[in-house]
Amino acid sequence: MEKNKCYILTNFKMKANLVKFSSTLLYFLPAALISGPLISDTILSIIALIFIFLSVKERSWKYYKNNFFYIFSLLYFYILFRTLLSEDPSLALINSLFYFRFGIFSLAVWHLIDNNDDLVNNLFFVFSITLFILIFDALIQIIFGQNLFGLEMDPGMGWRFTGLFGDEGILGSYLSKILPLYFALMLFNNTGRRFLNYIFFIIFVFGFALIYMSGERTAFFVTSIALIVLLIMLEEKKIKIIFGAFLISAILLIVGSSIMNKDFKTHMIDHTLEQMGAVDQNFKFFSRTHESHYEISIKMFKDNPIFGKGPKTFRKYCSDEKFKVEFEGSCSTHPHNYYIQMLAETGLIGFGFLLLAFFYVCKEYFVHKFNSLFHKKKYLSDCEILLLSCFFISLWPLAPSGNIFNNWLSIIMYLPLGFYLRKKFTKT
Repeated sequence: MEKNKCYILTNFKMKANLVKFSSTLLYFLPAALISGPLISDTILSIIALIFIFLSVKERSWKYYKNNFFYIFSLLYFYILFRTLLSEDPSLALINSLFYFRFGIFSLAVWHLIDNNDDLVNNLFFVFSITLFILIFDALIQIIFGQNLFGLEMDPGMGWRFTGLFGDEGILGSYLSKILPLYFALMLFNNTGRRFLNYIFFIIFVFGFALIYMSGERTAFFVTSIALIVLLIMLEEKKIKIIFGAFLISAILLIVGSSIMNKDFKTHMIDHTLEQMGAVDQNFKFFSRTHESHYEISIKMFKDNPIFGKGPKTFRKYCSDEKFKVEFEGSCSTHPHNYYIQMLAETGLIGFGFLLLAFFYVCKEYFVHKFNSLFHKKKYLSDCEILLLSCFFISLWPLAPSGNIFNNWLSIIMYLPLGFYLRKKFTKT
């Protein structure tokens, strides 16, 4: 009996220590994402491995018994299968083989919320500090020409403001994907709290304004669409009023900054119109460079419409005479659109998984609004609506995007999924 008690106590302490360790790693993730993919991917992988160990040891199969994990598993095995059968498996074998870690990481976040009552509050606090420093640093760079670490605006980026991201022009992308998650964390446990928190107000208002000031047109465009959707979807009157006030304040800040600094308007509006051909009346929905990527991708898709040419093979085939487009800059590491990339590299089957994910978000929004208008029922909580907006922003199809197999982008995409799964499958 004593041995049995000792064994149970040891297991309990081991689990508590592992949960605490994983939680601490998760707290470092917001800052690690700013440093790049290496540290953040290491954190994600360790958290995923610890979850696998704990869930198998405790036989916590509930985390695996859901439609998300079933569909994700099909996606993983298909990507791996397509990589192994591609003409050059070495291009993506490592990425494909270990792609499972992203889905497992989402389950791990769900598991941590279940086993650490302070996780959400602590993570919200960490996000507050991280975002405040990031935004403050970027504002310093805008005002004085260099940030707190002496990093100046990069002329190679068209003199755009990049803040702590340095020569990586992804400040706007980071903020556009993280701000909805940050807002959702505030509502996760106790809707209506912290609305008088001035730090939150500063982060949201200046964060959205900085997406515009960063000159990242795709991030600003997609975020603007998502914010309009949120205004329509959010249900709690108090939340909707305050969200509207935040949005109005951010718009006024954007207008004011554009008047004071013409560069913001030049980067966001003038260059966009120029690339789209509006200046010389040769209109294009996307820039010629992006169109050349899409032309190559469509050729690759037509060559193998069901299975595609293989993950991460665009970089190989873009210079092939069979798919080549005579335009300088047409060759790249990826086609700069998730959906076009999936068609070219994974065919209709891989494309179907991505389209299914976006349709799911749209379906959830539609069902929620339908129930709200015609049945006076709340289908989704405001927290769930905000979490879905993270995926809406990442999966919006009609805009240029990054490489769908990029580790950094995958981490940001799968992080809010853990919180959404917890809300979806545990109604507390």
